[in-house]
Amino acid sequence: MYTDYSADSIQKILDDEDVDVLFSFVHDNTLFYNTVHEAMLKACQQSRKCKRFVPSECGGDLEIHNDKLRFYISTHGGFRKVLRNQTEIEWTLFNQGTKFNFQS
Repeated sequence: MYTDYSADSIQKILDDEDVDVLFSFVHDNTLFYNTVHEAMLKACQQSRKCKRFVPSECGGDLEIHNDKLRFYISTHGGFRKVLRNQTEIEWTLFNQGTKFNFQS
């Protein structure tokens, strides 16, 4: 199935495929990230069965340094606030983290 990343398009896929959990693998460092993930969240909220959303997270340390990488603050950080401010959908942040290993 194809989507144009609108909430209606995504919701149709969720309902047609009887989806319980929506995982996103969309990565972008611009506000497109927010637009797409907000559409996915809305689609999940409006779907018949989707009750959990796992947004795309790449890089950074969610627990200790959640304000790093700094260019994530407006995108990932902004969307994390959206998730925290809603109660309809459970969500999970899964991140492999970033580790810098410098050797001489």
